Order: sequence, then structure tokens, then C-alpha cells
Amino acid sequence: MGVIVQEEVSSDMGGVLVTTNPTNPQGDFRNVYVNAVAGSAVDVVSGKSTPYQYLYNTVEGGGRTIAIGGREDLKKCQKDTLQRLAFAGRLLQSHFSQDYSFSTPADIEWAAANDKIYILQLRPYSV
Repeated sequence: MGVIVQEEVSSDMGGVLVTTNPTNPQGDFRNVYVNAVAGSAVDVVSGKSTPYQYLYNTVEGGGRTIAIGGREDLKKCQKDTLQRLAFAGRLLQSHFSQDYSFSTPADIEWAAANDKIYILQLRPYSV
């Protein structure tokens, strides 16, 4: 049995990224869906906080807000971090496809602090 020991990251923002449309997993490999909260990703995973929800098209570029969990939207620098995360998520997704075809979606738990992105957990998305 393997055991992983990680240093805890004190984050400004955290959440979950899915490299497909969660409501139609087989039909949407162009977009990346990001759920984000201020602080720790644990609040998204546990369902404690309503996250900001963003959609990024990693083929054509650009992103848009789907739903805002808080009273106001994230700052531009935070959205820029999410866009970088979306592209990184798409590249990490290829790890699960034997032919690097991006055919297997990924589920990524992440944190961001001081303009750095930390991948906390990466696994195939359960369809």
C-alpha cells in the first residue's frame, strides 16, 4: 500500500476542475468547468460553500462566468489564474488517455496562492 504525505498549502483560492461537461460527459471535450472558492478547496469538495462556477473553452480560448456563488465576481487576476489552470488541466488530462487523445476526462482538486497553482489531486473523472 502506498501512502502520500503532502504539505498543507495555505491558499487564497481553491476548488475542483473537470475537463468535460459534468451534465454531458461524453459530448463536451472542448470546455473545462472550474468551481472555485476563496480559501480552501475543501469547502467545494465538502459542499460547505457555493462556489463560483466558470467555463473555459480550451480550443478557441476565452471563458465566461456560469454562476456566481458569492455576492461579487472574482477579481481579474483570479480569473487569469483560473484560465491558466484550465489549460493546465487540459494538458494533465492527456495523462489518462493511452494515445494522448484527451478521450478520458480528468477531475482535478487544486489550490492557488501567491499566483502559483498547486494540483492537490488528479484522477480520471467518474462518468
